[in-house]
Amino acid sequence: MTKDSYVLIGFLGLFAVANASLVASGALALDWDGIGVIVAAGCTLALYSFLYKDNPLFKFAEHVYVGVAAAYIFGIT
Repeated sequence: MTKDSYVLIGFLGLFAVANASLVASGALALDWDGIGVIVAAGCTLALYSFLYKDNPLFKFAEHVYVGVAAAYIFGIT
């Protein structure tokens, strides 16, 4: 495995531990609003991961962002 793979696995593990601790402590409810916060935070961090390097996590988030924006525009018109 490369260094980038270790960084990605560590990043995802840290994100999972942080969210699990917030849910376990009761600071973040595990309902639709809480899941929305977790997804929004994950998407934000995935887009900021471009600052490290161009990586698959960023590419996935970029494609999802463009797809959602295109679907929104298509749905409005």
